[in-house]
Amino acid sequence: MLTDFFIGNLDVIYFIYGFAFLLLGIFLLWQYRFIEKSEYKLLKILWLLAFFGITHGIREFISMFELVRGRTGFLIILTDAFLFISLLFLFLFGYHLIYIIKKKKPGIWFPSTILILFFAIQTYIKVNNLEYHVPWEISARYLLGFPGAILSAIGFLLYYRSESEKLSKIKVKKYFIYAALFFGIYGILGGMIVPRSNFFPASMINVTWFNSLFGIPVQIFRTIFAVGIAWSIGHIMNIFNIEETSMRRRDEEKIRDQAALLDKAQDAIIVQDLEHHIIYWNKSALRLYGFTEEEAIGKNIGVILHIEESPALIEARKRVNEEGEWTGELHQVTKAGKKVIVESRWTLVHDSEGRPKSILIINTNVTERKELLKDIAEHKNIEEALRMFEIALEEAPDGVRILDMKGNIIYSNKATEKLFGFSPGELKGKNVSEINGDQTFSSDVLIQTIKKMGNWNGELIVKHKNGRVFPIWLSSSMIKDKNGEPVALVAMSRDITDIKEKERLQMQLLQADKLATIGQLAAGVAHEINNPLGNVSLYTQMLLKKTEDEATRNKLNIINDEANRAAHIVKGLLDFARQSEPELVPLN
Repeated sequence: MLTDFFIGNLDVIYFIYGFAFLLLGIFLLWQYRFIEKSEYKLLKILWLLAFFGITHGIREFISMFELVRGRTGFLIILTDAFLFISLLFLFLFGYHLIYIIKKKKPGIWFPSTILILFFAIQTYIKVNNLEYHVPWEISARYLLGFPGAILSAIGFLLYYRSESEKLSKIKVKKYFIYAALFFGIYGILGGMIVPRSNFFPASMINVTWFNSLFGIPVQIFRTIFAVGIAWSIGHIMNIFNIEETSMRRRDEEKIRDQAALLDKAQDAIIVQDLEHHIIYWNKSALRLYGFTEEEAIGKNIGVILHIEESPALIEARKRVNEEGEWTGELHQVTKAGKKVIVESRWTLVHDSEGRPKSILIINTNVTERKELLKDIAEHKNIEEALRMFEIALEEAPDGVRILDMKGNIIYSNKATEKLFGFSPGELKGKNVSEINGDQTFSSDVLIQTIKKMGNWNGELIVKHKNGRVFPIWLSSSMIKDKNGEPVALVAMSRDITDIKEKERLQMQLLQADKLATIGQLAAGVAHEINNPLGNVSLYTQMLLKKTEDEATRNKLNIINDEANRAAHIVKGLLDFARQSEPELVPLN
């Protein structure tokens, strides 16, 4: 009577049977879709078990439909096809589960052998005109269902043992045992209890034999263990949920640790979304810019740091969108209005599916470095200028000396050594008075004059190292510090011995010119005087011949003597003017 009840409600049994496996398959696919990563290798082959559950569940629904509507050739073929496909998925699941434990890549020789054997049996049956659908089902259950379920049972036990260190902490051992037990029994009930046929062992161990032995259809037991498989696998799937929770906690802890590290970082680390709104702001950003996290989050980075129209910012956004990264220099303004220069590195961050989701910005404050580099550059320029100035001083044709305010020499160039005979080492520290030959114009007087007037130019008599005294032209001025206080004197000396000699010769030439002019004038005057003197002398002699008066003769002699004396003076002037021997010429 109980047997009749179950047989009369086989459609309900098939529904529960199919629903259990279909629900298992859908549940596994759903979980498989949302589990992104796992340390459990079981996840990699769950899709095989999921497709077994879905296809086997559909097969049982078709069997239920056959009971209600009646069997047709199409339904028979469809039922056997889904049975073959579902048991093939079960076999592949068990086979791969064993190889996961062995940590080896599964080969194809064993599944290939099973499939070749399966189709060889079907060919034999067709050639011998045996009943088709029953041997098809029997072959699928013997060659795929039974070994697939047994491999799965053994695989679950071995898998737990291989992962016992992790799985023992979450107390799922019993579910792995249940799954192994249910799969093992299901393998016998679904793989060995087959429709009756005319070959061994189906001729002895079959559905008819089972029903007569237990009085309950084998489908009842298959349904019970199908539900048991779905129940145990459902609990085993919790390992992924627990793992995900544990991984999430580790990730959160890691994120907290990373956030703590980011807050300790010296660089300002900022994350902005694709609309350039700030979504993360570390403590170094607070220290650099002065904005708190609450003030910065949600703000546009270009606006808050006053660089919205900056060409560098526009370039950064363009490059990071096109190439995924950008590195450059940005000039920004802090909350306090202070201008800062940062070396900025932008990186486009992608989600797990490869889609851009945010931009990571790391800013290093290089303001002080830039100022230091600028100072160094200026210092180098100053050093270069000083070097060029020193070269110019050393190569100057005039002697250059720098003296302190007491007249002690602190620097002298090569021309000074050539001028005075003293090397720079000999002159350094020596007072200028020691080489000043002009005792009437001491160094003290000179220094005081320069202090008073700011500069002094003039001639000085100085003394060479060998004792020779010679004249120089001195140009001197005062050196003042940035406060306008005199700190040193600079004196440039030029030997003017040749110039003075030229001046002396020029004076002599000038004097000679003057004398020549006087001579020419004297010659002209003498020429004009000689004629009247000659007449005076002539007429005096004529008068002396005509007069006898002694007194008159005496006076005429005086006139004649004076005329001759005047003529002699004129002759002397002519001789001076000509500076040559007189030339005798005939008078007539």
